[in-house]
Amino acid sequence: MRTNLVPLALLLCAALPSAAVAGRPEVIDTTATDVTLAYRFSRGDAMTYTASVTADAEYFQGTDGLLYTYSAGFALTYEVQSVSDTGTALIATVIRSVDVNMTVDGEPLDAPDVEAEIRARRRTRSVAADGTLLDRTGEEEEGELTQQEEFAVAVDRQCEDALLMMWPQLPTEAIGPGDSWLQVVPLSGHRPGKGFSDTATVRYTLAGFADEGGRRVAVIDAEIVLTVDGDVTSDTGHSLRVVGRGNGTGYILFDVQGGRVLEFGSSEGAVVTGTLSSGPRISVGGRTDSLFRAQVVNAQAAPE
Repeated sequence: MRTNLVPLALLLCAALPSAAVAGRPEVIDTTATDVTLAYRFSRGDAMTYTASVTADAEYFQGTDGLLYTYSAGFALTYEVQSVSDTGTALIATVIRSVDVNMTVDGEPLDAPDVEAEIRARRRTRSVAADGTLLDRTGEEEEGELTQQEEFAVAVDRQCEDALLMMWPQLPTEAIGPGDSWLQVVPLSGHRPGKGFSDTATVRYTLAGFADEGGRRVAVIDAEIVLTVDGDVTSDTGHSLRVVGRGNGTGYILFDVQGGRVLEFGSSEGAVVTGTLSSGPRISVGGRTDSLFRAQVVNAQAAPE
């Protein structure tokens, strides 16, 4: 993998998807048992979410340190393009708007105007009826990237990685409060064929049920462990060994009847270090909070 060093700091920070746990509603029912959670996708479904992300990160190159703050707001839609007879859905991600603000040591940083670049990017994935990710496209970056393109990739990955954790693989058997399951999620930077691992290991636990806007929702807690490990090549041709570890907590609100995720929240911290073959060591450490909340869930199937 090849990248510029300063955008790399942004990429590594943005690759840690998350959202504010403070918004988790109180569980009001822990008595229900033998509940089966399942996605219910139909062709033409459009699930629109608003998202907010804030992050604070210290970036060190050698002994020189910088304090970055980052905040972003998004509107994005997940469109179900088709559903097979077995229930596998082909889903496209469409980022409709983005507003990014950054500071470095308290001074505003002119972030590249990437809205047009981001809106032009499309990802698709095939998702089984239980949420298993079968295939995804639109992730490989060909050739050298400009700083604007690097920044667009970082923001795009933030949305992509949130989706990968907010739509978990669900148990196929009936479960009840207290039951949990483990999933290893390959994040958007994961390139095992190129010697780069970027994963989240998440333990999901059904905490119980709550009422959210008249809907009965399952409250699913998440314990998250993040791992980054691999080699990249800087724009100057130097090899950079990247190692990162982080952890956090989160929650999902799942509409039991509608088969939809209504909200995802998590908060986590991580430290990522990069060791150059020659030159100073790079270190990025910080905390990220985000919130993805459904605004429009249109379950009307498009006409054949």
